Amino acid sequence: MPQHCHPNLISMLHQCSVPGLQVLHRGQWMTLDPMPNAFFLNLGLQFKVISNGKFASPIHRVITHREEGRTTIETFLIPADDTFIQPPNKDRAGDDAPLHRCFTYKDFYSTLECL
Repeated sequence: MPQHCHPNLISMLHQCSVPGLQVLHRGQWMTLDPMPNAFFLNLGLQFKVISNGKFASPIHRVITHREEGRTTIETFLIPADDTFIQPPNKDRAGDDAPLHRCFTYKDFYSTLECL
């Protein structure tokens, strides 16, 4: 799986004991040790928008293992196409000015890239 970010709010990943999930950190690919009895929670691009940039969506990829197959189960939290995705208003949350405009999820998904 090539490098990417998830467009959704949160994804939950359960992986087997075979390594292969990598996260880009300070320009280097780091392989995450699999923890077969745990869930890996990944913040998506929607979380970055609704947190007004306070949280980022990690760029990650999956590589194959030379000797063993991998099994991963992933669940995504995805809203309806007409749901609005937007940062909080400054007046409402006391945060800085919004860094992103308001989107419907359909528009957000069709134009996204790793922000």
